[in-house]
Amino acid sequence: MDWKCWDIWKDLGRSSELKHEITLDKKGICIDGSYRILLISSLFYFRIPVSKWDERMKELKSAGYNGIDVYLPWNYHETAPGEWNFEENRDVELFLDMAQENELWVIARPGPYICSEWDGGAIPAWHTLKDFKIRQNDEAYIRELARWYEKILPVIGKHQWKDGGPVILLQIENELDYFLCEQPDGYVGRLAEIAVKSGIEVPMIVCCGQDDIEKSGGKAPGIKTAFNIYGVSDSRGLEERTFRLYEEMQVREQPLMVTETNREHSWLKRLLGCGAKMLSPYNQTAGTTMDYYNAMTNWGREDAPLALLTSDYDFHSMIGSDGTLRKEEYIQARLLAGFIYSMGEGLACGIPVRRYQDTERTNKTYLTGHAFRTVRGDFYQVSHLGTVGQVKEIRMGDVFFKRYMPPVYTALFPVDLKLSGNCRIEWTNCEVGWIRQEKEIRQAALYGYGVLQMKVRLQDKSVMVIKQIQEKKVGKLVLGGWEFLYGEPEQIARERIPGLDPWCLEETNRHQELRVEKVLAIPWRCENICREVPVMEMEKLGQYRGRGSYEFELDSMQKLQISGLTDIVTVFHEGRFWQCLFGDGREQIMTLPKGKWQFWTEIWGHCNFEDIRVESLRLGSLKGIRKICRILQEEDISENWEFGESRDAYRFLTDIDKYNIPRSPVVGFYRKQLCLCPDCKEFSLLFSRAECRIHVWINGCDAGLVRESNPCINITPWVGDGGECVIELEVCRHNYARPVGKITLSGGERLKRCTYRDITFTGMEEKPENKEGLRIRREGEWEEILPLYVSPEEELIIIPQIPKQGCADVKLFLEGKNILVTVVCSGHVAGRHILGCSHMPPMAGGAPGEVFLCREWLEKSPVVMKCQALSRDACLERISLSLNIAYDRLVGF
Repeated sequence: MDWKCWDIWKDLGRSSELKHEITLDKKGICIDGSYRILLISSLFYFRIPVSKWDERMKELKSAGYNGIDVYLPWNYHETAPGEWNFEENRDVELFLDMAQENELWVIARPGPYICSEWDGGAIPAWHTLKDFKIRQNDEAYIRELARWYEKILPVIGKHQWKDGGPVILLQIENELDYFLCEQPDGYVGRLAEIAVKSGIEVPMIVCCGQDDIEKSGGKAPGIKTAFNIYGVSDSRGLEERTFRLYEEMQVREQPLMVTETNREHSWLKRLLGCGAKMLSPYNQTAGTTMDYYNAMTNWGREDAPLALLTSDYDFHSMIGSDGTLRKEEYIQARLLAGFIYSMGEGLACGIPVRRYQDTERTNKTYLTGHAFRTVRGDFYQVSHLGTVGQVKEIRMGDVFFKRYMPPVYTALFPVDLKLSGNCRIEWTNCEVGWIRQEKEIRQAALYGYGVLQMKVRLQDKSVMVIKQIQEKKVGKLVLGGWEFLYGEPEQIARERIPGLDPWCLEETNRHQELRVEKVLAIPWRCENICREVPVMEMEKLGQYRGRGSYEFELDSMQKLQISGLTDIVTVFHEGRFWQCLFGDGREQIMTLPKGKWQFWTEIWGHCNFEDIRVESLRLGSLKGIRKICRILQEEDISENWEFGESRDAYRFLTDIDKYNIPRSPVVGFYRKQLCLCPDCKEFSLLFSRAECRIHVWINGCDAGLVRESNPCINITPWVGDGGECVIELEVCRHNYARPVGKITLSGGERLKRCTYRDITFTGMEEKPENKEGLRIRREGEWEEILPLYVSPEEELIIIPQIPKQGCADVKLFLEGKNILVTVVCSGHVAGRHILGCSHMPPMAGGAPGEVFLCREWLEKSPVVMKCQALSRDACLERISLSLNIAYDRLVGF
């Protein structure tokens, strides 16, 4: 049996005589009649400048990846209701054409929900305003999302594999099992119907975020199931979980496909050894969230879960947000890809076999207990899960050897691996990098550390080989007509690996570090036209991203209840800075003096996930200010509630936190009848602690739940114009000591109108006037030496003096305190960065303060930064930069 490395793009070509089709069965993923292992990297066009798409794809090819998965964000293309954009960085057709040219398969993921730490999970913000339920089998919602599908699916359809394009799979929806979808199969089935009508013929899949096939819609007709498998790198339970999924898929006669997972290639080897046929490490190609599409998410602390997503979207990916290849992962990628490529269909149809032989469990080194069986031989998976590299004793049945294992590392050791009729590797302490057999060449590459030990069967005799592995040198020996190359991982990875493009690491990592000493500083004031509007959320006023200003006047000192206040809020009184805070959607009580007031509310991003712990972490929550009420009356109603153990059995009076019984949970029902002030038109209940579950009924109507994250509930819809009101509470406490707290009934009147204007900074202020009438006040320009102190009363535009270095991309590194910096270049918001601010939520995702600027942008326009103080001691302390020089860099492509 000869080794034939498959290259479906060249060996099979795009022959008109061949029927191009993709099938998914229990054996694996079959493309044009041959089974494949898919090694896929996320590559998101919306996070990478269009001028860098081709370079990122070439880097992936050099690393050995054979495909990409790509989300297609609805709200990135429909920027406002009915306004579509598929140009420049949004040119999906160009992106798919480039993937085809670079011979990369594509898994298209058009949502409608994508998560991806993207604004609103890509569902347009204005949809919350409409009378339908998102992500449900709701007829009105289906009609609305059909507009998106009917725009994007024909584009994808033109690039399907059968028509000469790169698209081989289409993912419907995303991680639906994290969401309370009432009819997941019906909902996914409806999306699939729209896809078929739009010309989609490739297999359609759903991905399970937490392995729940049913709630993900995986049982909808014609839909295949894939899984997102994440975990800590040293997880000891990965194999058990993955084996279970593999066996479940075998019953369903489908392959195990992993649509998202960790980025470490040792982790990918563990999944491969458990039978996964698609390996897709999420965000393996990093990028930048540009143009006000950041999200907020629940990656904060357990007691304060809200976090803001950084513009830098780099999770220590193999390819960094600036295109830099990280060496260790690049080495491991090439070795894994070479192994997958050269093993061909034998590996693609391989079967995992459970065989538990654990060793040194307490020391975090163990044989994971199974072999991966192929037609040519077995591979035993051994994982060292310690954080320090160690020499370990490895036992595989009767075979025993010592081997250095790097920290948190997995090896696949070959056993009884047939190379040809007269040559077989009985066992070795090294891993297979690749195998080549073509014409007169018979070559096998092995990599490891220290000493190569290998037992080779040559016809009727066995030969034991022991060779020292030399540092930075590839050794060679010939046995049975085969040339064996052996060396450390990097040396083998540098070789010309069959099926892979050449090693390109040196050319992509030449950097020069510089520091910006001076900036040009210019005062900035937005002079957009104001309009008088009702007080309501920004989305209801037609603004879906950026910053707005609510302006109103008080004729006396007043106590206000401000509802739905989000995100970054800067308050001014008579033009003077009052305070800066972060609003998470809960009620804010403020006592404000007489005068003119401005509330600047900047949308950091709509939540990309559904989390009930914080109001603004709800999927579809709105931004700005929902309502402002003048509080006219407040009453403490914590005492003398009727109490009972059911709503039908109120028995005696007690205070709200006085009932004590030794039981868990403690459930009680409380009722109180009140007369409301006829002069008030708005009423609410405020619970000072709410450290328990509180269900509220008003006049017999269900008014909803009170949460600790927002312990205030508006009861106006159920009380009419005042008069008598019956309040009932169901209180469920973990134990009797968990308090409701003081209950305050407040009444007041609504501030009905205010003045509003869009004050979003886009960088277009360099021009005298843009289509919105936005101007920049240029008087008072001056040159400033860093650090630069910024007053909260006057925002500054600064233009850093970046050295001109020809063909160089730039990575900026910003440092500061209590300052928000918005960086704009060539018409793109390249990043928003909150620096050193303890009263803002934590930044999560990538590196705060890092900004990628491609050379193509820098050639068109200068870098412009708007600096906004978040307190009175705001300072931009330092700007440094790294020049990524030379973009003749991917030689050989």
